[in-house]
Amino acid sequence: MDYRSYDMSIELRREHWSHQHRMRYFLMAGAGAAIAVAVSAVANSAWMWPHAVWLFSVLSWAVSFVSGYLYLDTVDEGYNLVVEKMRLSHAVDNNFSNSVQAEEMIEELNARAKIVSKKSGRWSARQFAFFAAGGVLFVAWKVVEMVSAAIAVLPNQ
Repeated sequence: MDYRSYDMSIELRREHWSHQHRMRYFLMAGAGAAIAVAVSAVANSAWMWPHAVWLFSVLSWAVSFVSGYLYLDTVDEGYNLVVEKMRLSHAVDNNFSNSVQAEEMIEELNARAKIVSKKSGRWSARQFAFFAAGGVLFVAWKVVEMVSAAIAVLPNQ
């Protein structure tokens, strides 16, 4: 691999990393906005049992936000591992370093990259799952609130 393709490969990884960040920041902003809307929806209202469902929706969005942050942290770690592995591979391919020692380091980086990849996948799945669960719970809270209000106005028989 020559320097030009090496640089292009690093740039491609950087673009992919940047895209991952933008997508996760979007979901994190959505979770933050959802929390703000949910809190404003119950402002000046007395605590009633349907608010328990509301509370779970807010907590779900909070977990989504934190999961997004932890995902970004693992993606950064994975990006650094991949760049280091590419740097070592480039050095071995061009006979710049001791190939036996570099190959061992590459194997170690591959093992660490697999662990980081699994961890980032779990955080990614949690971020989306909790974001969606928060939305479902918020809608469920509104439905429970409407049903409770309807039952309250029914005549007692």
